[in-house]
Order: sequence, then C-alpha cells, then structure tokens
Amino acid sequence: MKSQSCEINILENTISHFEKDGIGIKNLNISQIKIEKNQILQSSRNGISIQNVFDLVNFHQVHLIQNKISQSHLYGLMLTDVSCFSEKDEISQNGKAGVLVKGSTKPLTKEELAFSKKCPLRSIFSFANIYYNKESGVTVYGYLKGPMILTCCGIHENSNGIYIKQEDGGVNNSSMENDIVIDKCAIFQNELSGIYVKRIGMKAYLKEVVIYENRNYA
Repeated sequence: MKSQSCEINILENTISHFEKDGIGIKNLNISQIKIEKNQILQSSRNGISIQNVFDLVNFHQVHLIQNKISQSHLYGLMLTDVSCFSEKDEISQNGKAGVLVKGSTKPLTKEELAFSKKCPLRSIFSFANIYYNKESGVTVYGYLKGPMILTCCGIHENSNGIYIKQEDGGVNNSSMENDIVIDKCAIFQNELSGIYVKRIGMKAYLKEVVIYENRNYA
C-alpha cells in the first residue's frame, strides 16, 4: 500500500443521522489522522469505523480525543487492523458494543506475525467513559496484531463490561507482546458480568482494577 504524506483532521463537528458510518476510514497508509472533539450521534451503522489503516513510515497512531459517540445502530467505535490512541472519549447508548477491537478470526500467519513485529497495531484507550451500551462496553474479537490497553477507563451500565472472544484453532505466538492490559479501570454496575472471557489465546493482565456491583460475575 502506497504511503500518503497528507494528514486527515476531523475537528469539532456534529455528525448525526448518517445512513452508514458517522465517520468511516479504511485502506490507508497515511502519516496522521486526528479525530477530536466531535459529537457523533444516531448513525445507522457505526459511529466511527476505521479499518486497515496504518503508518508504515513513522508508525504514528490514529488519534481520537474527547469525542462523544452515542446512539449508533451498531458499534460506537469499530477498529479493525488499526493502531489507535483514544483519550477521554465518551461512548454510550450504542446498539451493540461501545467499542469493538477486531482482529483475525484465525491465529496469525507467519507473514502477519512478521508485520506485527515491524508495525504493532496498538489499541490504547485512556480515560474513556463507556456506558449504557446494549451489548458490552468493550468487545475484543479475534487475534490482534498488537496489544490492547485500557488505562483509567470507566466501563459501566452495559450488558457486559468487557467481552473477549477468540475462535478455536490454537493460540497466538506467545513470543509476541499482543497482550490485553487493563490498568486502573473501574468496571461496575453492568447487567451481566464485569469481564466475560468466552475464549482467549492471548495473555491478559489486570492491574489495580476495581470491579463491583456487576449482576452475575466479576
């Protein structure tokens, strides 16, 4: 994929009642994408969908900062094969999960592992407030090409707080640092479980996490 030297900045907009995604970006090798201080409401599909987007020159992440994403028919934020840094985003009242981080349905191939070593696709969420989503607050599905990190996030009043599922067929290469890290988060008052692991082939770490008042399990 040819590298694009331009930048995409989507700043301080109100985006509502779209027939598809509120913001949809896919298949780019680009130096910078910043999505900041937008209100994205009532999209017929996803609030923000970013797929197959990376920077193979400087390895910059897509930046999402202080957006409010609400009432999308599907996911508030859907990330598929993208390196993303989210800070202080508010994601609520979406028809499925607030956040979907989606990887491959099968364990990574040798080529995909080599790509992960060169350009790990990190998904980092800092100080996010994720609540009132009909399914989970955060769903991790499939085998990721980089770590997913939640730090200082509030995940509450969803069906499940965090839901993790990977398909059968083996586990990821244990030498890769494609881990799930949950650090200093508060996960509470979800209708079912705080954290529900259906099937996992990655390492998961919890550090100073507060989990309480979820109906079924922690």
